[in-house]
Amino acid sequence: MEFISKYIDVEGHIGSGEQPIYLMDFDIGREYHTAQSSLLSEEIEWSITRKGDKIRIPIFAYRTTTKFDTAMWGLGIQCGMQALDAWGGKADRVFLVFGDSAHEFDDGYRVYLGLSIEGSK
Repeated sequence: MEFISKYIDVEGHIGSGEQPIYLMDFDIGREYHTAQSSLLSEEIEWSITRKGDKIRIPIFAYRTTTKFDTAMWGLGIQCGMQALDAWGGKADRVFLVFGDSAHEFDDGYRVYLGLSIEGSK
């Protein structure tokens, strides 16, 4: 299993209140399972993409105590592993889409993350 990092500019979305969506190229013959709800939800909602040009990966906000890249990567791996466990299939690649910036919020930071799994269930 391979973890692949992608990045999205979240600044324009934050000001407008719109949820950021990352559009990733679709590889023919592959199957993508994309989280449609927070990775920390008790029941993660999934969509399956088996054809098309792009995969739509919604980006969700999470709180951390630091805004360092290592904290964001750690959050991505923690959420990714939890999502893999909830998903229950065989993953070939896990795409972690990080927001390119963090925002101060109360006693920590708001960071942004989306996830899609290439594999079979």
